[in-house]
Amino acid sequence: MTATTAFESRMTALQARLETSALPGPAAHGQMAVEGRPAHDPARVAASRRAAALVLIYPNADGPYVALTERHANLRDHAGQISLPGGRIDTGETVVDAALREAWEELAI
Repeated sequence: MTATTAFESRMTALQARLETSALPGPAAHGQMAVEGRPAHDPARVAASRRAAALVLIYPNADGPYVALTERHANLRDHAGQISLPGGRIDTGETVVDAALREAWEELAI
């Protein structure tokens, strides 16, 4: 199997799983939570902004790669963190539109 065929096979399997399986939600949040901070604090959720992110998976000779960004060191929140390209959903924008716009702004793709 060529690298391209293997990548395409993985992407087909991932797409099928995402279409037929529920996302883990709060259970996964609990596993990834920062120690000493509640995984799902309703007050934080209520105060949060709607945002979107893009998971860009692309083939490379070594296998699938995922595009990540490093947040600017001077940001008020999450400074210096490694993240997916993404950000706030603007008024009138869909989640997909926002994710694609942010990917263009951050990665020029």
